Amino acid sequence: MRGLSCFIISILVFCSVTVSSALNFRKISVQHGLSQISATTIVQDELNRIWIGTRDGLNVYDGERILTYRPEKGNKRSLLGAHIMTMVSHKHHIWVSTHEGVSCLGLYTNSFEQYPIRGVNGVFLLKDTIYASTTNGLMRFDDSLAQFVPDSYFFKPAITVTALGYSQSNQTVWVGTHEGLYAVANQGEARKVLSVNVSTLLIDSKQQVWVGTYNQGLFHLDGA
Repeated sequence: MRGLSCFIISILVFCSVTVSSALNFRKISVQHGLSQISATTIVQDELNRIWIGTRDGLNVYDGERILTYRPEKGNKRSLLGAHIMTMVSHKHHIWVSTHEGVSCLGLYTNSFEQYPIRGVNGVFLLKDTIYASTTNGLMRFDDSLAQFVPDSYFFKPAITVTALGYSQSNQTVWVGTHEGLYAVANQGEARKVLSVNVSTLLIDSKQQVWVGTYNQGLFHLDGA
């Protein structure tokens, strides 16, 4: 692969940019209705509302007020777990991963579907399909069965997937794990292309791959 370059991003560099003095941030905290002080993940839905996951509940902000969702004992139509790890907005639904499994909230029904999954650590959207990463491998949501099923397409079990991305230009699936970054091209086998602990992935509008890591900086693959 060509053009592989590594950028180590320093907070000090950003702090020194003079334009930052012109930015006006407004803090939204528990005093404004946020359920907990730690915002772990954020997505925007099709109604332009902002969803904020915290360590104690799921929040939705419409620009004026915050509504909070928490687990309700005995209610199988409530949130499954309070510590929100990741979220995906897709087709009138918000998919939420917690330590207890995956919850799916219908935006127009305001009701959750619960999918208890052991060892889940994230939920992802890839080519119009919802995936859940677990300590026992990747699981895929099967619409016909209305449940998550094991998916061995990318990996054998026991590999924890931390991020997924798709390059439409060359039909390559990018799979981030704690062990490294893998490329799966044209329905072939997974090929390890970078030995790093991947935390997040972005495929930008130019089909360039950005790889965020734990304690190893940011990697950029130009011309993927």
